[in-house]
Amino acid sequence: MEITDVTADIRMLRFPVGQAYAVRLPDGYALVDCGWAGHERRILDALRGLGELREILITHGHTDHYGAAAGLAEATGARILAGAAAF
Repeated sequence: MEITDVTADIRMLRFPVGQAYAVRLPDGYALVDCGWAGHERRILDALRGLGELREILITHGHTDHYGAAAGLAEATGARILAGAAAF
């Protein structure tokens, strides 16, 4: 998984298909989209050292954007946020 610093507070995680963004929060970070199911451990390993995953924001209902959300939430206690229009 390729990780790119976009700014001091935003990192982009590039998957074989698509990407996700880790955004620093005052008490951890939020993940905007999260890749396919099965990528949970790779995502958490890639973001080690940022602090706790607090929120997962889903932008829309494609599986490459929300697939890992349930597993990440279960592993970390992060809450999942998605607008009704996302699905």
